[in-house]
Amino acid sequence: MTSTPDDDRAALDDLRAEIDALQKIPEEELVNPSPSQLDEDAPEPTPTDAPGSEDWNDTE
Repeated sequence: MTSTPDDDRAALDDLRAEIDALQKIPEEELVNPSPSQLDEDAPEPTPTDAPGSEDWNDTE
């Protein structure tokens, strides 16, 4: 696959924009994120049955 200089330039511009956005984040925030950001990535809890509550004699 051959690429044109314009394609390479567009890809480099996108990469530069991403790098600039990452550089705006303070280093402390990257190393030790605030709890609000941690909660965003946390999965939603789903209810489960309590251990030992299964009815194994389900022969009816």
